[in-house]
Amino acid sequence: MRIKLLSLIPVGKAWGPEMDQGELQRYLGEMVWFPTAWLSDDIKWQTIDANAVQATIRQSDVRASVILHINEQGQLTSVTAQRYMAQGKHYQLAPWSVQAGEYREADGMRIPTRVEVTWHLPSGDFTWFRVRISEIEYNRSGKVNSFNIHG
Repeated sequence: MRIKLLSLIPVGKAWGPEMDQGELQRYLGEMVWFPTAWLSDDIKWQTIDANAVQATIRQSDVRASVILHINEQGQLTSVTAQRYMAQGKHYQLAPWSVQAGEYREADGMRIPTRVEVTWHLPSGDFTWFRVRISEIEYNRSGKVNSFNIHG
C-alpha cells in the first residue's frame, strides 16, 4: 500500500501479508459504492444470522473476510472485521468497521451516501474517514467512473 497526497507526495507505505489481507478487507468495505462487485465469483458467502453474512475473498494466496450487517429494509448498515492495523513496524489485529447510511439511488442501485470508517481500539474509537457522496457516475460494467465527495 502506498499513500500519496495529490498522487504526488508520498505520505505512507506499508507491505507484507497482513497489509495484503487488510487491503482486501478495505476493498470489500468499499464495495458499498459499487454493489455489482458483490456478484464476483471470487467471493464466497456464509450466513451468520437473519441480518448478517460473511463475505470471503481470495486473491492469489491472500484470503480476507468481513461481516456485512443488513437492516430490515435490506440495506447494508455496516461492514465489520478484525483487520490488521500498523503499529510502527508491526501489525496488530483490531476491530474495524465501515458504517453506511443515507441511501440514495444511483444508476438504478441504492447506495449509501454517508460512510464512516472506524478502528475500535482499547483507547476508544478512532474514526479516520468520514465521507458524504453528493454525486457518483458508473460506467457500463458498474464500476465507478467518478464521484464527488465531501469529507
